[in-house]
Amino acid sequence: MRDRLDVVNVIQWALDSAATGTKPVMHHELLWNDGLMVALFDGPSPPGRSDFHINTSPELFHQVRGELISRVREEDGKFRDILIREGEMFLIPARTPHLNIRAEGSIGLVVHRTRAAGVTEAIVWYCEQCGHELYREEYVHEDVQRQLPALIDAFHHHEERRTCAQCGTVKPGTR
Repeated sequence: MRDRLDVVNVIQWALDSAATGTKPVMHHELLWNDGLMVALFDGPSPPGRSDFHINTSPELFHQVRGELISRVREEDGKFRDILIREGEMFLIPARTPHLNIRAEGSIGLVVHRTRAAGVTEAIVWYCEQCGHELYREEYVHEDVQRQLPALIDAFHHHEERRTCAQCGTVKPGTR
C-alpha cells in the first residue's frame, strides 16, 4: 500500500501490470485504505467468471480505459448488464449483488469505504437457468486477493454447491 500522500500514474500502473504476465483471479492493487479503499483493477476478467459480490458499502467505479460490464441482480431478482465505458462512472449501492466483467486492456478505479472490523460480506453464485441462489459464502473482508480465489476454487470443486435446489441444473465446475 502506498503512503497517503503518494501520487499514482494510472497508465504506468496498467503498463507495469500488463508486463507481469499471468494475473491472479482477483488482480488489483489497493492504493490507499484510510477511511476509503481506493484500488485499481485491470482486465481481462478470467473467462467464465460467475461469482457475484455483495458488499456492505456502496462502490464507485470510474472506468479509466476500456469497458466494464457490471452484471447486477436487482431487487426483483432479475439480472441486468450495465455497460460502463471509458471515462464513465457508476455507483453500485450497498448490498447489491454484482459481477464485474472487465475487457482486455481495461483499467478501472474503484472507491469504497474501509470495512469496519468484523463486518461480513458475501460471494454468491446464481443458477444460470432459473436465477435461484446456488451458494453463498460470507467472509470478513481482509485480503480479497488471498481470500476470494480460495472461496471460488472451493465452489468449483463441490458439485453440491453448484447444483440448483430449485431446478436441478448443475453449473459447470470450471471457471
